[in-house]
Amino acid sequence: MKEYVLDTHAFVWWAQSPKRLGRLARRALGAVDTGRARAWSLVEVVWD
Repeated sequence: MKEYVLDTHAFVWWAQSPKRLGRLARRALGAVDTGRARAWSLVEVVWD
């Protein structure tokens, strides 16, 4: 299973405006949405 680490922008754009992400980022996060991959984010990113 693939795993990804998200920075602040990727995390916010994924949650609010996924079209701002690039094609590969949308594909990777789509895999996360369907359970084929995992995404990690630092607590500081969520706190921002």
